Amino acid sequence: MRAVVVSEYGGPEVLRLADLPEPEPGPGEVTITVQFAGVNFTDVRNRIGDALGVVLDPVGGHVRARSFELLAPFGRLVTYSNISREPEVVPGATWTRARCVGYLGFSGGQLPLRAPGLVRPSLLEAAALISSGVIEVRVTSVFPLEQASEAHRMFERRAAVGKFILAV
Repeated sequence: MRAVVVSEYGGPEVLRLADLPEPEPGPGEVTITVQFAGVNFTDVRNRIGDALGVVLDPVGGHVRARSFELLAPFGRLVTYSNISREPEVVPGATWTRARCVGYLGFSGGQLPLRAPGLVRPSLLEAAALISSGVIEVRVTSVFPLEQASEAHRMFERRAAVGKFILAV
């Protein structure tokens, strides 16, 4: 699969296009073909290496391990997947207390099974608001994946009134 990889902190020029192995789903899991991916402020902050108050991590593995180092005091790392399928690397309670950070996790696949009443109403409401036009999902620009660096540059200049999308 094609991916944008960040192997060092820095400006948009550190973003590299790479071919990675396709993830293999485990029992009860599925793979989803991604055609477009958004560029978010968290992506920029992770690339720069600034201390963060919140990190939302669906990747896991080495990305999650690096994300712990990015947390500011009282910061929180929230995980909701492990799409890398790499072994989990999570610091212990002593480390998190010493750094004054927290770690929360939930499974988007398990939550609907364990508490469907919490998920279904919110998804239905969000879908209705978007389809009725009450919530408009604006797209400022769509970039080919090879232009991820340019998308980050524009995002950092706050040149958006909507989403920046990478076409995978």
